[in-house]
Order: sequence, then structure tokens, then C-alpha cells
Amino acid sequence: MTTERDQWPDVSRIFAAAASLTGDARATYLAEACGNDPALRAAVDSMLAGHDQAASFGNEAAFPLAEPFERLAPGSRIGTFRIDALLGAGGMGEVYRAHDTRLGRSVAIKVLPDSFAHDADRRARFEQEARALAALNHPNVGAIYGVEESEDVAALVLELVEGPTLAERLRAGAMPIDEVASTAKQIAEALEAAHDRGIVHRDLKPANIKITPDGVVKVLDFGLAKLVDAAAPPVTADGATGAPTATRLGLVVGTAGYMSPEQARGQTVDKRTDIWAFGGVVFEMCTGQPPFAGTTVTDTLAAVIEREPDWTLLTARTPLYLIRLIRRCLTKDPKQRLRDIGEARIALANAPEDEPLPISASRAWRAAAIALAVIVIAGSIAVAAYLRGTPRIAAAASPVRFFVSPPEGAPFTLHPARTFFALSPDGSQLAFIAGTGRSQVWLRAVANLAANPVPGTDGATSVFWSPDGRSLAFFADNKLKRVDLPDGAAVPICNVPGAFVAHGTWGRSGVILFSNGPGQAIYRVPAAGGTPSQLVTPDRANSEVRVHWPSFLPDGRRFLYTARRADGEGQLKIGDLAGGTRILIPGASNAQWVDPNVVVFVREGVLMGQRVDLDAVRPIDEPFSLAEQVEYLFTTSRAAFSTSYTGTIAYHAHRDLAQLVWADQRGNQIGTVGAPADYESQSVRLSADSKMLLTARRQSGLGTFDVWRRDLIRGTEERLTSDRGVEVTPVLADGERTLVYAADRAGFVPTVFRKDLLTGAEEQLLPNGLQRLVMDVIPGQHTIVYVERSPEDKFDIFRLPLAAGASPEPVAPSQLDKFDARVSPDGRAIAFAAIESQRLGVYVAPLPVTSAPLLIGSGGYSPPRWGGDGRLYYVGEGNRVTAVPVRTRPSLLVGTPQQLFELKSSAMLFDVARDGRFLLLVPKVRAADGPIAVATSAITADRP
Repeated sequence: MTTERDQWPDVSRIFAAAASLTGDARATYLAEACGNDPALRAAVDSMLAGHDQAASFGNEAAFPLAEPFERLAPGSRIGTFRIDALLGAGGMGEVYRAHDTRLGRSVAIKVLPDSFAHDADRRARFEQEARALAALNHPNVGAIYGVEESEDVAALVLELVEGPTLAERLRAGAMPIDEVASTAKQIAEALEAAHDRGIVHRDLKPANIKITPDGVVKVLDFGLAKLVDAAAPPVTADGATGAPTATRLGLVVGTAGYMSPEQARGQTVDKRTDIWAFGGVVFEMCTGQPPFAGTTVTDTLAAVIEREPDWTLLTARTPLYLIRLIRRCLTKDPKQRLRDIGEARIALANAPEDEPLPISASRAWRAAAIALAVIVIAGSIAVAAYLRGTPRIAAAASPVRFFVSPPEGAPFTLHPARTFFALSPDGSQLAFIAGTGRSQVWLRAVANLAANPVPGTDGATSVFWSPDGRSLAFFADNKLKRVDLPDGAAVPICNVPGAFVAHGTWGRSGVILFSNGPGQAIYRVPAAGGTPSQLVTPDRANSEVRVHWPSFLPDGRRFLYTARRADGEGQLKIGDLAGGTRILIPGASNAQWVDPNVVVFVREGVLMGQRVDLDAVRPIDEPFSLAEQVEYLFTTSRAAFSTSYTGTIAYHAHRDLAQLVWADQRGNQIGTVGAPADYESQSVRLSADSKMLLTARRQSGLGTFDVWRRDLIRGTEERLTSDRGVEVTPVLADGERTLVYAADRAGFVPTVFRKDLLTGAEEQLLPNGLQRLVMDVIPGQHTIVYVERSPEDKFDIFRLPLAAGASPEPVAPSQLDKFDARVSPDGRAIAFAAIESQRLGVYVAPLPVTSAPLLIGSGGYSPPRWGGDGRLYYVGEGNRVTAVPVRTRPSLLVGTPQQLFELKSSAMLFDVARDGRFLLLVPKVRAADGPIAVATSAITADRP
């Protein structure tokens, strides 16, 4: 097969689209896509013939699908528009970021396939549709500004919409119902405006919907839409259609999982195909999964035509009005489908107040609460019977699920090595930690609608119950304390040895067990008070490096705990108060017991249950799944769940999601970087020339972080680390050949590693034991700067030459609790954030440090960053970005701070580019705001 090189983009795009079609659908598409170009058609037919023949031998295509082809180089012009970069490419052309030199604004340029430029009929129809679409002026529709044409190019000039697509947002899973309703309403308003002008989108899907940083929804790509001929006969119930409309361009072009049945059959469509797609999009927002999916395009289209969505995915959290709306939209018979998208908009704007809705500060599941009250009584009887030694009464046959949101203005207090909520033994109450600043314990009876703070629990970091459910224990101010309910005073039990207290458990024998974050030991102490003593320590002979997460069994004598090995693996073990231990099952998370014989734990983010024989200390049958996407961190073994003896389970399944944003010196957003993700807050940094960006992003399942490098010029990125553990705070050294970062290995807290990016060899630079985070590289000295946490729980700054055998030395000796340090571009000064008297300050000192660090600002929320203009930037009072002139030669001299602009939406200042742009992180979803799911009777005596 031969073809002219400049025709290859059309050949490859048309082949890629046609390869997934069959029969009449493929023929219709090819006739329209190739038009009056026999050479183009012959080239595509040749590729398709090879592809079809190869299909009988395997599943791979006979020809590789086309890579994005860049027809317009950066810096070239089309009309008055200067091309900046290629944003993407697909079957309908390439999309470029461009600059409007006349009006001084950024735009998107969509260059359509070459076949448009060489076909007079197509260009005429294209211009006609573009004019109609340009008249569609609505705040929820991505605007079309105009048309640019030359002899060889036909292009649309479009509004450049910043922010993630809905598809990118849904990578984090299902959305909160309030967010679903708001997003769906804006989509409906956009479609309503289009339908009123006779325009059908025909390719509505999450990837064609964007959400701006301000929360405004924009529906994009109406360029694939078709002007509906008002005289065209509608689709009938049996699928018959009238004569084709004036244009059949892209009749079967679209996305299989969101096509209506009539569209999938290649029939004429009207606005009801958009209503179908709208229902599919809302379904996916509620469930995190598309309504129709298959291994191949053919399988997906067959599902659309023949099968129903899995309606069970619409869980009890979904309001009834929303379920009814989705069902009306996804009715296969167009005659029975919702008649007008305006009806959907009205339904969303007037949600019934008397139907079940997710629990929030002002709204609760009234019906669920009533049901729970009955179940709680049964659960209490069950526990009482068990404690008397009689057989347990089986719980209700059908689980009831509800959600507990944090109190208004008091987000949950999350920590990678601590739990923040606990169910009472009978499942009737939920205690959790929440608050801004100093958090406290809150208590909510599951049969009630509101939670109340527990007096005397300020500063609490973890909470657990007494076996009779009458008292709570918690950690605060390096002490273990207890409070008797409902009105008892908080009483200290003991001082806590070490730092990073993780979890405790209270047994019927009157003994409390607890562990600390480093996992040095599991301690025991009388619940009435006393001095803690070590009960279990790591079994070094069997390569154990950490023991933690004790959880008593109902007999109050034996307990579950987690042991981590030097190879990173974990084991769930059973210990007893006499000091004996035995291995139960493999596991690397905290574990809890559900009567009569189930151990609950997490494996790579999935909540699991395992029936066990306690007497023989062995598993029975295979483990079973209880819930997906439970918040989990492999390296600390912390999984966010809690159980009751009666089979009720509570779990937290949310994670942070934020967008990297470029802002100018006035704080105006001028661009975004990548898709929204869960970024580690100290691990986003620009290279010295601002052309590369290093980030650490959370990987799903394990909950750990990997380091990524993004080329900001080309828009490409690569993952630099992929270990199961955490890799954070990356910096580049040795001319960007060496990556230096903090990582945890073999069950220890993070320390300093380096990796040769050419050979892939990894080397640990500092020993295990104390937590260390890499901060910066000193220019020209082959030396890094890092911070180290002391046993007294304070950070200090050290420098470490990268030469073999080098030893670290302190950089800025002082009593300050220092963190997040950055070296000036010339290597002559260092700036850092520090805490003194519980107040955050920004300091600067000459390097090497020969005098006391100078305080230049206080009350900030982001650490300092050096700009390329001789100024130091930080976020100060009032959440305002502040610039301070700093001279380093011949000696350090600091000027007067100048406030530039106020950060919005809890954004963080991450870095400053050489050209003065600010790289900000704008939160989109906060895990601390996500509700706790509670499922009563999730496990019963006779079934998992």
C-alpha cells in the first residue's frame, strides 16, 4: 500500500474509526468520510482488508493505529492565530492551543480532516453548521468563535476551556450526590439551549464535558452535532425511519457506550439520542461506571441495543427522583423516553425534599434512620446475649446502608498512620475525629441524624471503645485518655512512649493495648491507669520489622495484630496477654473481628472478609469481598474501616483530587497542567529551567505514591518510580540523570534514596529509623538538603554530599521545628518554614548558616519558594501570596514584603516558574469531606 505522505493523517484517522465498524455502518461512514477522493478510499480499503484478514489470526490490528499527527507546528499561524501546542487528535481532526493575536486571548483551534478542505460540498455544509453553532451562546456550552479556512485547512476557532473533563473527574469514582445534581443540571441546561435551536449533539459523553476550576460545566464538541431537519420523520418504536436528512456526516460516529439504540443501529436520530446519552452520563456520575460496556465495540453496541444497565449499582445513597430520571432517559423505546431535556432540568432543580438523600449538615436519610433504630435494638440484644455466653441472634437478612458526613465546618481528621472513626461493639454508635485546627471526638447514634462533640477530647488523634460501649478511649497530647459516657470527664490513663500513636483496643479483661506508628512494640496498660509495658515486639528472627494495629477478640484475652516483614509483606497474627503469638493469614492491613468467626481486613484497597477457625488458628474457605475502594495505605498498613461484633461495617472510601493550575502575577488562572489527581503536598516541583515538572501521585489500591516527570513543552510524562512503597519529595541531580527522593522500604518510615535514571539502579543513602524527606539540591555542590524528624517529633535540616561515604551535617541548628526548605538559585541562601509556639513562620538564612535565621513572614499556609526574579514568595496572612526581595551578594539582605493577591478555593502555592508564573494546586475533591459509609448486618451468622 502506498499513499502520499501528506494524506497519511486522513488515512490513519479514517482507518482507526472504520476498523471498529461493520457492515452497513462501515460502508456509510467510509462513503461520507472519503467523499470524492478515490485515492483516499483505496488506501483506507487496503488497510481495512489487511486488518480484517489479520483478525482471524489474533486480536491485534494488522496496522498500528495512528499516533497524534501534528500538522501545525508551534509558532505557525492560521489567520490571526498563533499555534502554541497540540492538545489532542482524533477521528475528527487535531485540536491545538493557540493565541488570538488580535484580541489577546487563548483559544482552541480544531483543524478538521484534509478531506473537508478538498470537497466543496462538505465545506459548504461545514460552514452552514458552523454558523448555526456559533449562534449557540450559552454559559454551559463551549463557544465557537468562528471559522478559519485556507486552501488546505478548514478549522473551527473554539473557546479554550480550562479544567478537567468529567471523564477525568470520574477516575476517582462515583461523585457525591450534591455534585451529581449540580453537574447534571448544568449539562441539561446546555442541551436544552442546543435543542431549542434544532441542534443535536450526538456524542455526549464524560470526555466531552469539562468542569472549570470555578465549578462551571461546559459541554464541548458540538462540532459533531447535526442540524435536525424539522421535517424529518422521527424514529418509530420498531426502528423504522424516514428518508435521511440533508447531511449524514458521522451518522454512526460517536462513542459506543453512550449511543442510543437507534443511533447504534445507524438510524436517523433526533434530540432524544442526547437524552439517552444524558441518562448514561448521570448513571456514571452516580455509580462510577458506564451503563454499557463490553470487551469490543461490537459487544458494547450489542449491550446498548439488547441489555439493561446494572440497576443494582444505583445504591441506597441515590435519591429516588434521580433513579426515576435515569430510567426515563435510558428507556430503549424513544417513544417512551423522556420527551424533552427541559423536563430533566426541572426535575433536578426541584428535587423532592421528602425522599432519601445523602446525610449532610442539613439533610439525612430519614427512612434509613427509622430502619436503623429497629436494627440497633436487635444488635444490642445480640451483643448482650453473646456476652452472657448464649448463642448470637442472627442479624437482619437485608443490610441497610447509610452515610455519615462530617459536621458543618469540621472535616474529618485524616492521617496516613491513624484511624479516625470507630463503631461501638453493638454497632449502635459511631465515634469519629473531626475539626479544624485542634480536632475532637464526635459521637453519633446511628438512629439519630446529628453528631455531637464529646467534651474534653480536644486534640484527639485516634479513638476506640470500651467492650461494653459505655466509655471511649483516645490519644491526645502524648497521653492515652478515657471518658465515660455520657457526661464523664476526660481522665488520663498513661503517658505514651514514642511518637505517631496509631491505634488502641480495649479488652473485656480491663486491659488496653496500643501501638505507635514506627511499630516498635505493642504496649499494654490497665484501663484504670498505670505504666505501659511492652507485650509484643517484632520477631527479628523471622525478619519482622514492625508490629501494630492490635484489636481484641471478644474473649478479652486474645487479640489480632499486624506484623510487617523486611521484604514488605505482612501477616495477620493472633496474640494473647501471656505473650504468645501465632500466624493466622497473610495480610498487610489492620484487622478486626466479627462474631462468630470472620476476620475483616483490606487487601489493596478492597475490604475483605475471611472465615477462620480460632482454635486451629487457620482460615476456612476463600476470602470474600465486602466493599471496594476503601481508603488504604500499604506502607502504614492503615485501612479506614471499623466493625462491630454484630456485623455492622463502617468504611471511608474517598481520596483527595486536585488540579495543578498556572496563575499570573495577579492570581488569574492562565492554564492547567495534566488531569486532576491525588498529589502528595510536598512533592510538586519545577526543574531549574521550568521545562520539567516532578510530582508524586497516589496509585490506586495500595494508596502509595509514585514519582512522575512531565515534559511541560511536549505535554508528555513518564513514571520514574513504581515500587509498592511510597516515593515522595523528588529532586533531580547530576544534570537530571539522578533522581533523589524519600522512600519507605521494608516496613520502615521514609528515608533518602537515589536512582540512576539511565540504568534504573536504586541506592539507599541513609539508614532506616528516622523519617527523612528530600528538600532540594545545592546548585554546583553535588549536595542535597533534607529534613529529618527527631524522636521528639521535631524536624531539622541537614545537608548530604552525594559522594560515596559522605556523612550528613546539620544546616541550620536551632530550636525551631523546621520543614520544607528551598535553596536559592545561586546556592547562597536557604529559606524554610518553621513552627514556633504553634505558629507558622517563614525564615531565610545565608548558606552556610553563619547567623540566626531571619523571620520574614508569619501566619502562612504554604512554604517559601524562590522566583527567578530575585524574590522569595510565600503565602502569608489573609491567605495572600507575598513577595519579598532577597539579595544574596555580597551578603544577605531582605527587603519589604509586598502582597500580590489572595489565593482562592484553599489553593496552595507549589512553585514559581522562571517567567514569573505561579504553579498552584486547586482542590477539587477533599477526602476529609467525604462521608463514612455504614452498612448494618453486612455480615451475619449464616452468610458473609
